[in-house]
Amino acid sequence: MRLLRGIASVLAAVIAGGLVVLAVETLSGRFYPPPPGVDHRDPQALGAFIASMPLGAYALLVAGWALAAFLVGWIAARLAAEKPMQYAWIAGGLFFAAGLINLFGIPHPTWFRLVGMLAFLPFSYLGGRLGGRGRG
Repeated sequence: MRLLRGIASVLAAVIAGGLVVLAVETLSGRFYPPPPGVDHRDPQALGAFIASMPLGAYALLVAGWALAAFLVGWIAARLAAEKPMQYAWIAGGLFFAAGLINLFGIPHPTWFRLVGMLAFLPFSYLGGRLGGRGRG
């Protein structure tokens, strides 16, 4: 039963993190909309749009990813029946993997890929530490 609760904590955390990322990316699209006619299914058109984004758009995305990663770690640790950091690391690792798929599946500048990757694991760890405080 504890294992099932741990698995559920990881799933809940990753889903919550995904919803936060979706909300932040939607918000970013409102502040920094793509030019009319950009086909989001065309990697070259999407890459050109992403390359033209202002620094504020990138900062908003990274801040949102960091917030989402923090919540992933916090939720996984808070909901786990035991070993909160173990489940925070598992959830954070899955969230990091999803972030890598995004960062390398969609064209992004190299510097942004590096900064973006740094948003996931440290913030998942911090969320896990705070979410699991006093719980083993």
